Amino acid sequence: MKIRERLREVASAFDSLDVALFTSFNFNADFFNQNVLPALFQADADASRASREQTVHRELPKTRVAVFCDPSKQRPSRKAYRYAVHSVFIEHNFFHPKNIILIGRKDGVLWMYVAVMSANLSLKAWGESCEGFADTWVHARSEHAAKAVGRFLEWLKGRIAAVGDDDALAHAQALLGELPLRRAQTDPDGIGYEEKRGVRLYFSPLHQSMWAFVEGQYRAISGVRAASPYWGGVSRTAAALHGVPVELITARCPPSFKDVLLGRDVTQTLAAADCAPQVRTWKEDGGRFHHVKLYEIETVAGPVTGIGSCNFTERGLFWNKDGGAALGNVESMLFDVTSIKWPGTRAQNVGDLPEMSQDEEPAPLPFYVHVSYDWKSEKFSWKLEGNLEADAKVLLSIEALPEVWLSNGQRTGDMAGKLASRAFRMQCGEQAGVGIVAELNLADSTARYGKPLTSESIIESWCNGATTEPLPADDGDASADAFDHGEILSIETAKRAQAFDLFTFFQALKGMRRKLAEEDGAPKRRLELLVSRSDSVVALVDSICESSKAPAAQLIVCMECEALLSEEPRLREAAPARKRLAGNIAALRGQVMSEIAEDLKRRGSSSSAVDVLSWYLSQLKKSIRAANVMPTLRSGT
Repeated sequence: MKIRERLREVASAFDSLDVALFTSFNFNADFFNQNVLPALFQADADASRASREQTVHRELPKTRVAVFCDPSKQRPSRKAYRYAVHSVFIEHNFFHPKNIILIGRKDGVLWMYVAVMSANLSLKAWGESCEGFADTWVHARSEHAAKAVGRFLEWLKGRIAAVGDDDALAHAQALLGELPLRRAQTDPDGIGYEEKRGVRLYFSPLHQSMWAFVEGQYRAISGVRAASPYWGGVSRTAAALHGVPVELITARCPPSFKDVLLGRDVTQTLAAADCAPQVRTWKEDGGRFHHVKLYEIETVAGPVTGIGSCNFTERGLFWNKDGGAALGNVESMLFDVTSIKWPGTRAQNVGDLPEMSQDEEPAPLPFYVHVSYDWKSEKFSWKLEGNLEADAKVLLSIEALPEVWLSNGQRTGDMAGKLASRAFRMQCGEQAGVGIVAELNLADSTARYGKPLTSESIIESWCNGATTEPLPADDGDASADAFDHGEILSIETAKRAQAFDLFTFFQALKGMRRKLAEEDGAPKRRLELLVSRSDSVVALVDSICESSKAPAAQLIVCMECEALLSEEPRLREAAPARKRLAGNIAALRGQVMSEIAEDLKRRGSSSSAVDVLSWYLSQLKKSIRAANVMPTLRSGT
């Protein structure tokens, strides 16, 4: 089964999904948007890209999603999606775990699902390489996996630059506390609580080393079989496993699939520690790079299998030395007392190995600037991490803000502004890089997500009862440079004021009210209709205000939409739209009254523009009532 198929299967087991957290070394935003999120939200795999995007944008307001990745290997997207990306800087090393953590409810019961794998969030990992994957459902707070996730999330919270009031990480921590202490029922895969007594979840920052963790959980180690694509720096492993037989399975590397990265330096070091290393390679690779990190460890408790992100290197297997400063990667592994069938292997002649092993590339970044944007305060914040040379300075470039210089003496700052791009640039001498802005308090976001519809398309959908969300056309390749602003989405571009059929609008409004009434008691469906669908109430407001419709028509539409949103005062996702609407209505009233005042002056009338506007709105209400279409206009608004 492919990773995305398993993700789709697991996500479908939840009746409601509250939080989805992803960790990765590499992060390609376009791949994540077009492949991972559609699987998470059950988008039709055979549907058009526009349809899959529409599903994702509709579901994201219901589920808090966050990605945590290493800053050295990330690629931003020019498209806006409602989730947060947090870069985790580990000086001299990498943030390297690959996890999926889902928390939600099934039949009213709270469950957590945890996957540990070797695959990054990239097309190469999910579609081309041979990867390792292990997962478990968490039944209760008493399980080791639940405790490990809780401690890791707390550690993660201290490593990222900032956390919003109710963002994905904070919400996940709160939900963990709601898991019952114990549970007897089987999980959605049909596995009982007692059957998972041997499952253990390893996060490297919580332990000295993987070897110490295994011994602590399963007691003494008597044999190791390890598969890894990368190797090196095994002197501490040799000391930890002194006298323990070791079998190493090395992968052949593309493009020729003849060379391996395991060197004689590793075998010689292990031989000197009486580990009698045996070397094998995969019997078949089928043109696929075996990126899997797989361990079978003989212990007092029995054979233990581990799958995850740990390469057979010092920084992959060790976090610190005797409780001292960190010197390894952030890694994760899932272990269980079990033995699985491995793919076939064949003997590898040690004499054919290169002299020196090769560890994973690239080299860790010497510095990084965390940039976050808080939607609630509409403010950017930044923080420089890593040590620069004495007189070095970092140039930080955030779109729509003045350039900022950072140094060892000036490492933090903030500035109010509007988020114009989710990518930023940083440069220090010859070193340059691109980062992704971490968005905080996304429930307060005023960004527009997805391809917008015209006001006519939205009104037509409402007239039809809003039963099916209209599908926008595909807009080409989504993989353009995140800094490429050549494509500007224009909803309605005519210069002169366009006619607007108010009667049809009020007929449509009647259809929307009927649909909202049908969904009474289904808050997530009402959220879609009010906020997240491409034909939602908020979408109509955005569309009409960007159109060339007459200000009077825009005013009427905005007032009606404000009335609809006001019926859900506790819907936090609608708060930014209500705030924006209040400003739009005030501005439009001013424009309309100015037009009325000019017309009255031209006619030589002494009437008040305010009185005329109020009269107009009251007469409109009467005419609509006569047509048996009930609006909600309030002339005193």
